[in-house]
Amino acid sequence: IVSTVVPGSPAHIAGLQEGDVIISFNDNPIRAKQDRDVMGFTQLVRAAGPGKAAPVRVLRKGQEVNLTVTLAERPRTSEDAEEFTDDVFGLTVRELTRDVRIRLNLSEDVQGVIVRTVKSGSTAQVGKMQPGVIVLAIGEVPIRNLEEYKAAIAKVQEQKPTEVAVFARLGSETGFFRLEPVWK
Repeated sequence: IVSTVVPGSPAHIAGLQEGDVIISFNDNPIRAKQDRDVMGFTQLVRAAGPGKAAPVRVLRKGQEVNLTVTLAERPRTSEDAEEFTDDVFGLTVRELTRDVRIRLNLSEDVQGVIVRTVKSGSTAQVGKMQPGVIVLAIGEVPIRNLEEYKAAIAKVQEQKPTEVAVFARLGSETGFFRLEPVWK
């Protein structure tokens, strides 16, 4: 049963809908009865490979519907996401991947990086930052991805301010963390 269709994904483009029951993929019958059976379906999709146009039959409101899904490269997941450890604030941050967006119910317009770890005794820990915080801006610099985060940290290192405002999101709340880096 299709529980989520990610906007812009091959499934969305092909017309799959939430609630569809996939009964055949690439002319292979699908008989998943339990969650663990889904692995077999996932393996079929991966074996077909990117660029393949695969026929898919679904049950939609009791009617069989035939669709064609053109497969694409699998999006990067949180397991293989790039990350960066900054020594200024004592944070390890990661890019926002599609699976994280789905898990946190974040739309595509939310841009930034997510805090993976906070070093004990660091500026970030003193400033009460925690894993799961999404960094949206450092000072006046918007953060949309890992490269922009790295560039903002390099700028902070160069300027050596006594205080940095970090605009962030945790859950549905947004606010500022006031961080006071210690310069050696």
